[in-house]
Amino acid sequence: MKAQIILTPSESKMLIAKGVVASDVVKRALQNGWIVVSAGSTNIFVLKEILRENFKEEMVTLGVCGLITSKKACISSEMMSFLVRNGHAKVWILEKGCLQEKLTLSEVLKKMGRDDVFIKGANALDPYGKAAVFLGAANGGTIGVAYGTIKAKGINLIIPVGFEKTIPFSVYEVAGDVGIDSVDYSMGMRFGFLPMEGFVVTEQTAIKTLTGADAYPIGCGGVSGAEGSVVLLLKGDDEQVKKTLKLIHGIKGVKPLKISVPECSECPLKKTSKCW
Repeated sequence: MKAQIILTPSESKMLIAKGVVASDVVKRALQNGWIVVSAGSTNIFVLKEILRENFKEEMVTLGVCGLITSKKACISSEMMSFLVRNGHAKVWILEKGCLQEKLTLSEVLKKMGRDDVFIKGANALDPYGKAAVFLGAANGGTIGVAYGTIKAKGINLIIPVGFEKTIPFSVYEVAGDVGIDSVDYSMGMRFGFLPMEGFVVTEQTAIKTLTGADAYPIGCGGVSGAEGSVVLLLKGDDEQVKKTLKLIHGIKGVKPLKISVPECSECPLKKTSKCW
């Protein structure tokens, strides 16, 4: 059986979140280990899927750090205030599925091992299934601080990213040319570019995990609120495809996150940040 479906970016984020939480490694960590969820628009959906009734709406406004708007690359207003107060971005730390508010990122990294999970979204996905993330802070931000420990200790790095972020060449091809101090002009914040090695979860991966069907991206784009959408071809036996269609119809209509960004004139980091 074959079917064609359309997912807006927000619907893709919800689907990917469900796929992340349904993966064996995350299910094990929710039962017996540690999970770190970093800030990010897709990760907010992951956190919502994990916490369910314990999810609080204020987590949305604090859950996105760096972002791309039609005018500039920036940091969300709420995260900007958090950064000024704390010197780092927000992360959510879970032990056996329960939030641990008092632990810091450095403290939990010391506790984590091969059965634990670090979840970090991406800004780019290449044709070879490799992902990369923008680095807005000079120290590399959350992933810059954590990545060495993640790879040294063999912590499971899960990278949820939608096909809307596909680029047409290897993430390694451009990585050496992008950096806060190596570009001369930027619309908004300048940033670095870090390819990450981990388990990439796309719409395709999520559907395979959740229903067993195969999904292939055959087009992207749209209008009238469908900008950035992905068109997928589903293939599988009747049960797999029908199960997928039921899943997708349950996701349709998910609204985009509403995130505010500060005006440049009001930015508390304008003296130190490299914008424009």
